[in-house]
Amino acid sequence: MSELTEPYINIPAQPEIKKPKEYSLTEKICSFICIILGYFWLDTVLLNGGRSTGGAIFCIALSLTAFFAMKKIGAKMNRFTIFLFAMSLIFGGNLFITSNEYAKFASGFSSVTATAMFLLCSSCGYEKPQPYMGLDLMNALMKRPFEGYSEALPAAVSVTRSIKGSNLKKAKYIVLGLLAALPATAVVTVLLSMADERMESLMDSIFDIKFIPHEMIRHAITFVFSLLISCGLFSLIFSAIRSRKSPDEANFLKSTFAETCGKANGLLVYSAVTPICIIYVIFFFLQADYFLGGFMGNLPDGQSFSEYARRGFFELCAVAVINAAIILFINGICEKQNGRPKALKFFTIFLSASTVLLVATAMSKMVMYIGEYGYTQKRIYASILMISLAIMFIFVIVKQIWEQFDLSMTAFVLTTAMLCVFSFANVDSFIVNENYRLYTSGKIEEFGVTWYDVSADAIPALDRLAKENFKDAKYILKEMGELLELDHKYGGFYGENLREYVGRMIANEYLYE
Repeated sequence: MSELTEPYINIPAQPEIKKPKEYSLTEKICSFICIILGYFWLDTVLLNGGRSTGGAIFCIALSLTAFFAMKKIGAKMNRFTIFLFAMSLIFGGNLFITSNEYAKFASGFSSVTATAMFLLCSSCGYEKPQPYMGLDLMNALMKRPFEGYSEALPAAVSVTRSIKGSNLKKAKYIVLGLLAALPATAVVTVLLSMADERMESLMDSIFDIKFIPHEMIRHAITFVFSLLISCGLFSLIFSAIRSRKSPDEANFLKSTFAETCGKANGLLVYSAVTPICIIYVIFFFLQADYFLGGFMGNLPDGQSFSEYARRGFFELCAVAVINAAIILFINGICEKQNGRPKALKFFTIFLSASTVLLVATAMSKMVMYIGEYGYTQKRIYASILMISLAIMFIFVIVKQIWEQFDLSMTAFVLTTAMLCVFSFANVDSFIVNENYRLYTSGKIEEFGVTWYDVSADAIPALDRLAKENFKDAKYILKEMGELLELDHKYGGFYGENLREYVGRMIANEYLYE
């Protein structure tokens, strides 16, 4: 008896229906905030001169948005992450105060960097700077802004899917339809107004129709391009929300990466570095009289102070940066089996000591230059950077001798201190006061300060000198008053901060003298 079998029916596979990605309420709120911040930064801060108050509002709003996101997902805050959050607010708030462009850049960059590190450290639960802090910094600034780059717009649009109920759903479609009709309606309105005087008169009574086309087009184009920035801002926050790791897991991934890189044969690395070290030794011997002349105040024949300082200074700075790159490279790729090899320590100490000597030589030349021509913003900031670099390499030498030395924490503190000096020191007032002292004592031939050499931070100091009948100060204040009036007219509220406002009020007194 034959078995009864069911007939085989070939049913075609049904296509898998991909469900739309779900976003939390926190992510939706952050996506809208980032879209607004991206537009605000591009339109107000970058294109319309709002680097002062506008920049401060942007940095503080971004910091608060990051804090809100981390708080909502239950990320544990500790002293280190709270410090990063506080520094992001302090650096951002400094844009309300300083008018020095270098200080503004340092404050804005430091605020955004502190916010990015706050998000990374909060999501990973770090309680202090980690051994591979450089990888953390690269991750926060170069990887995370692109990890969730495509998520900002879907997160914002997903808000419409959460609207429930027939009446609310109808309202959603009505609002979307009205928004879609705006561009065509605006164009038709403008064309009809241009074709008929009565229509134009009616529109003029409501708003200034002549300015609508240009402004609408400008804002539309700006908004489209601002989305590129908004997506990066949201990606920072989105990555912190979705990529939470324990400190042990995050450090394991970094140490695995470092161990993978650190497989190069030590003999190969040392052989590659040895010729560079020999070149440095020859260089120091052959150029000792020329480059070390700054220590003794000797000027080479046929060169002015300006030529001597500028040429040697930037060459030495370049060599110092190359040395730093070599040290990081050999310590990253060299094979380490039983601790740090003695040869690796030797080459690291040699290159670090060479860099410290180069920085000291460059600084001696800078001191000669300042002694002859006085202070400027670039000379002061270059000196601060080089001194910080020398201190860092001294700490690298200490690390080679004392392996328990916490170089990561020291580097973090030193970098924070350097950025604070860049951001908060009133360099312009110092320049005015010191150059006046050097000029009146006969150490420099000219005052060395013009209206474009300093910012509004120097106006109170210049005002004091002007009241002592120093003519150069009065002339500078008059020129700065005209410049600040133009900046105020162009930048408006967002382009002016506290010191710029006070400086403008003081400088206006000298406009008609």
